[in-house]
Amino acid sequence: MLNGRTARCGDAVKQGDRLELRARVNVTSYVQARFRSAKAPFDLEVAYEDDYLAVVVKPAGVPTYSPGGDHGGRANLRSCLPFALKPPASCRAGDEVLRRPQPVHRLDKATSGLVLCAKTKLAAVGAARAFATRAVKKRYSAVLLGEPAARRGVVTAPVPVNVKGLSVLKSARTVYAVEAVVDSLKASKLCLVKCAPRTGRTHQLRRHFAEALGRPIVGDVLYDGGGPEALNFRRSGLFFCARSLELDHPVTGARLQVRTGLPGKFSSLLEREARRAAALGDG
Repeated sequence: MLNGRTARCGDAVKQGDRLELRARVNVTSYVQARFRSAKAPFDLEVAYEDDYLAVVVKPAGVPTYSPGGDHGGRANLRSCLPFALKPPASCRAGDEVLRRPQPVHRLDKATSGLVLCAKTKLAAVGAARAFATRAVKKRYSAVLLGEPAARRGVVTAPVPVNVKGLSVLKSARTVYAVEAVVDSLKASKLCLVKCAPRTGRTHQLRRHFAEALGRPIVGDVLYDGGGPEALNFRRSGLFFCARSLELDHPVTGARLQVRTGLPGKFSSLLEREARRAAALGDG
């Protein structure tokens, strides 16, 4: 298009003219469009999908992005999205389909769970704004080393944040509730909690459990203190999962609630430790 009209070969273009290229996705998958000979780096579960956005379940141990980008077969969440998601069949007037779906936020590499991804420009801008204004409700599950003194509570300890190279304490607020407690031969007790951040500080939940409550998340190599009990479980990875996302749909306005189940390794760990502790008691 040239100045809003269909352009033809040979049309003169002068300073100030507006050129516009319109493209339509007419394939059944992003893979056909851009990755004909490639294979998905890993299987990715899709918890929700429409023409504007999707919510996927990131596996533990997979980064949301890779520092070097997606080239060279790097296994990161962003590089896997074209294989797992479908291009929009249509979108609203004034919207623009992204060349490939993009994560709107990130989870740490060791953390598993739900990640919101955008397929169109309106969805990307609206979802990013929702996260920036804390209009997204996020809920997590974690297994802790030991049992908190209170079965449920609110943690308000400030969290250090990097501001222009300086560590500055910022207010932070976390709510939690204990769901299950089991005896363990390796850590006296293990505790399954559900929790939600009311502020968005880096590593807020992990620091609150480890530093404010003295009950670090199992497998948290950054904050578990490296004691004997912590070292007993490090080989199994971090037991921390983003299990629920709730927000107003950035394009349709409908309330969107997406949940995923408790990872199998959480249940397996709790059942195994409880069984071993019970067997010793019976003996």
